[in-house]
Amino acid sequence: MPTEYFKRHHMRLDLASPVAVPPLPPGFHWLAWHESLVDAHADVLRQAFQDAADARLFPNLGCESGCRMLARAIRDCATFCPQATWLLAGPAGAVGCVQGLLEAGEGGVQNVAVLPEHRGRGFGAALLLQSLAGFQAVGATVAELEVTAANGSAVALYRRLGFRPYKAVYRSVDVPDRSMVGHGI
Repeated sequence: MPTEYFKRHHMRLDLASPVAVPPLPPGFHWLAWHESLVDAHADVLRQAFQDAADARLFPNLGCESGCRMLARAIRDCATFCPQATWLLAGPAGAVGCVQGLLEAGEGGVQNVAVLPEHRGRGFGAALLLQSLAGFQAVGATVAELEVTAANGSAVALYRRLGFRPYKAVYRSVDVPDRSMVGHGI
């Protein structure tokens, strides 16, 4: 079976300087973490990632049940940080989300996700900055994240906001032989 390799950047940001969250456009607002929003987070993750390369790397991101399992696993993690976990909502519902984990004073940004039809409007930056402000509010001194190198727009955003790569890892994915799909092999 052929193998596909994905380069992932581990990036880090010092949180010594105050984070300024930009104002949202009219009609958009923040929804702070609440247990009742776990399925909304999962739905945004699915819509944002289902056709992305990351869904090949992390198959949970490609389907509804996988995204629900992921959102619940983050929520149930001992290091879950509600202050860094947000939904961004507009007139028609949720358009973006981010989740956070906190361990030993370090914030871990999880899944910055914006629905495809709302990209290019600054919502990814707003979500990330809102999450970073949440980490600062609970005393985190550093934030980290991991991003697929081929996601050039995300890498550029993170660099623009001050994140710097400190390590690269390669993850492999077995690519099924399309001629064998459906043959019970």
